[in-house]
Amino acid sequence: TLLLGVVAAGAFWSQRPVLAKPAKSPSLEAAEVFANNCSSCHGASGRGDGTVTQPAVWSNIEGIDGSRKPRNYTAEWFRFGDSEPAIIATIRNGVPGTAMNGFKDIYPAPVIRELARIVRNFRGKLTNEQIRREHPERIPADIRAMLPH
Repeated sequence: TLLLGVVAAGAFWSQRPVLAKPAKSPSLEAAEVFANNCSSCHGASGRGDGTVTQPAVWSNIEGIDGSRKPRNYTAEWFRFGDSEPAIIATIRNGVPGTAMNGFKDIYPAPVIRELARIVRNFRGKLTNEQIRREHPERIPADIRAMLPH
């Protein structure tokens, strides 16, 4: 009778439809992407102090300008603009000559948009314009030379 019960239970469960896992929301997926990928360079708190930025590691990454460290989202000038569309473009296209690859072929647009929001939120209310007025020393020299005085 035990064997009959096991067979009957197996037949019952084999007839039940398999439910697909619910899709992750773009914001949850973006948070996981940042934690598992972006934070290795940009750090968990967005300060550009991820695990691979240690000199022994950073100087050995092939094909990058080792003098350009990952962006500290909390305090530094955003080279390509600090608006959400500008940050999305940077995430999509990457930054040539740096470790920042483009991700347009890897992550869907909704996830990239949420990644841009994560990046922008690290900064709070700080803007490039405020940095220009109050902290010009945080602007890379090549950009500072092009700004109106």
